[in-house]
Amino acid sequence: MPPDTWELTDHVCRRCFGRVLSRRLASGCLHARCANCGAQVTGEPIEALCCCGLLTTQGRDAQFRCARNPAPTPEHSSELMVCFLGAAAPRS
Repeated sequence: MPPDTWELTDHVCRRCFGRVLSRRLASGCLHARCANCGAQVTGEPIEALCCCGLLTTQGRDAQFRCARNPAPTPEHSSELMVCFLGAAAPRS
């Protein structure tokens, strides 16, 4: 795939809940960008930008994960959503 081609990801921006896009730069580094607010990270995992990487103030995994919406409805028609897995646990 050419380096200027953006791919849809199954991740949601932690700043605005927009869709995160990604592409490989010519250098081979991953570049991720929110399609809504424009927040970006380069050379880091997508979790540095999406809700999967959210931490509590104590530095623990906040247990939020980006996921596909299994049953969209008119009230919640988003293709992606953020799910809470449970109590905060240490990040491994």
